Amino acid sequence: MMKNSTTTTMNETKIRDILCEYLGRRKAKKVAQMIYSAIDEETKHIHNSKEFFVREDEKEELIISMKSQVTESVKEILKKNLETPEDVDECFWKIMKERIFTETHLTKGIETIHVEGSNSYIYKELFKSCWLLAPAVKEFLDKLNEAISAGVKSFEVPVYDMTIDDKGKPIFSAGCGPTTDLSFNELKQLAKKNNLKLGTKHHYVLFLATLIERMKMEGWEQDEAVKAICCDSTEIGHYFNTKYAQDTLEIAGCRKVAGKCGLANVRKIFAEDETYSKVCVASGSFAEYGYKCPIAKMTIGSDVDFKDPYGVGWFVF
Repeated sequence: MMKNSTTTTMNETKIRDILCEYLGRRKAKKVAQMIYSAIDEETKHIHNSKEFFVREDEKEELIISMKSQVTESVKEILKKNLETPEDVDECFWKIMKERIFTETHLTKGIETIHVEGSNSYIYKELFKSCWLLAPAVKEFLDKLNEAISAGVKSFEVPVYDMTIDDKGKPIFSAGCGPTTDLSFNELKQLAKKNNLKLGTKHHYVLFLATLIERMKMEGWEQDEAVKAICCDSTEIGHYFNTKYAQDTLEIAGCRKVAGKCGLANVRKIFAEDETYSKVCVASGSFAEYGYKCPIAKMTIGSDVDFKDPYGVGWFVF
C-alpha cells in the first residue's frame, strides 16, 4: 500500500470524532476509516513547476492526475452516509479545513492559495460567529454577506504580487519587486494579453475570509485575526509603522502570513466597480499606517487612467 510522502494533518481518530456528531459511533468509525484512506493514499508531487497527484486504484495500480481527487472522494463518501446536503457540507469542512487552509498549490506554474466559492460553509460560519462591534468589522461582514450572495466560483490567489519581467510578461515570484505605477486600463490590457483576470471586490472579501481561517490554523484566535484584517493590519503587513519597516517597496516574498506574502506593501487594484465606473482599491502601502489603511479597507475613486505609484494589480485564477 502506497503511503503519503507528506504529513496528514487530520488523523483517523479526529475524523471519527467529527463524524460522531452526525452518525452513531460504530458507523462513524467505519466511515472514518474510508475517509482517512482516501486522504492518506494520495501523494502530491512537483516536476518542472507542474503539480501532479499519484494514488492507487482498487487493483493497486498507480493512477496519475493533474488534480487532487481527495476532495471529491471525501465528499462522495459523506454524501453516501449523511442525511442532508447541509450536513455533508458542514462535516466536510470540519474534516478538511486543516488540509485546505495550510496548503498552497501550483496553478499554471504559479504558487497559489485556494479560495472556495460563495456557497462554502466557512463563510456562513464566519458571518454567524463573528460578534465584534467595530465599524470596520461590520463593514467587512456586510461585504462578506454580499459576496456570499454573489455566486462567486472557487478561484486561486497568487502567493506573491505581480512583477513585469524584462520581456514584458507578468510573473508572480519571490525575490521580485511588485510592478506599480500602472493604470487600471493598462492592467486591463495586460490581463487580456496574458490571459489573466483582475479580481473583483467579491473575490477579495472571500479571500480575506479564507485568510482568517488560515490564520486560525496558525494559532490566531478568530477575533484577533478579524481585527488584524479589518481594524489594524500593522502586525501582518508592511506599513510605515510596521516593525522593521523599510522606506520603500519590499520585494515579493517578505512577511508571509498564513501562506500569503505582501498583504500590505502596495495597494491592491481590482476590476472596475460596476456602480461608479471607478477603480476599486484595497489595503495600504509602505507609506501608510496599518491602523488607517488595514487590509480589508476598500476605497473607490480613482479614474481608470490614473497611474498609482503605490498600487499593484490583484489577479486571480
